[in-house]
Amino acid sequence: GLDSLPPRLRDGLRGLVDGDLARLRTGFPELPRRISGYALDALLPEKRADVARAFTGSEGTLGVLTEATVRLVEAPRARALAVLGYP
Repeated sequence: GLDSLPPRLRDGLRGLVDGDLARLRTGFPELPRRISGYALDALLPEKRADVARAFTGSEGTLGVLTEATVRLVEAPRARALAVLGYP
C-alpha cells in the first residue's frame, strides 16, 4: 500500500489516483498478466494500491529503485525432474 512509502512519493501517487479515478478504472484492459507498459490502475484503492505492480514494465520511466529488501528462502535439499512421455 501507499502508507509505507516516503511522504513525498505517497502524496504524489495519491494525487495521481485521486485526480484520475475514472480514467484509471476504465482506461486499462483487464489482462491477467500485464508486464509491459503502464499498469497505473494497480494504484486504485480496490486493487490495494499495488505500487510494485504499477511500476513493473514502465522501463524506469516512473521511477528507479535505489534500495530493496528481499526475503530469501532456503533452497530445497534435493531436486527432481520427471519427464513423462505420452503417445
